[in-house]
Amino acid sequence: MAELTSYITQHETRLSQFWTPRNLRMQEERQMVDLVEPKKVVGFTSVTLNEPQVLYDTSVALISGLLPIFRIPLAGQSAEEKSKMNKAERFLLGVFRELDRRQLQQGQDSIYYNIAWQVCSGWVCLFPYVQLRGREVEFHCELYDPITIYPEWSGSQLGRVVRSYDTL
Repeated sequence: MAELTSYITQHETRLSQFWTPRNLRMQEERQMVDLVEPKKVVGFTSVTLNEPQVLYDTSVALISGLLPIFRIPLAGQSAEEKSKMNKAERFLLGVFRELDRRQLQQGQDSIYYNIAWQVCSGWVCLFPYVQLRGREVEFHCELYDPITIYPEWSGSQLGRVVRSYDTL
């Protein structure tokens, strides 16, 4: 067990150091949206306006206000294939509605709002997965704070991901 902990800690340390510039940038942007007053410089007066927060909140509200429309491109397909595509589009909408329902049941914001918030920040981290419970299939989508995720790429593929966060 100690070897595994050491192995994980080693990769977490290496990857968190590699991603430090990204995290600093994310923290600066979050401070701007949160209206944190910048450091005072002698001889200059600074004014903190609420424009960044208003623009950000407005963008998130506009993006998350309507249900997404899923469209699968059709290119000269038969009526039977079009019918299948329509069913697939309705299926995707049903999956997202179920994800949103489950999110709201847990006392969290709408999944559309959370995804929009991450999209507007420029950093998105979603982990979708399917879980089988007996004969029932459940679709899930975990949204993680991107500042806690450290990916490592191996060529053109994702080789490793470390998620580092504090627990209370």
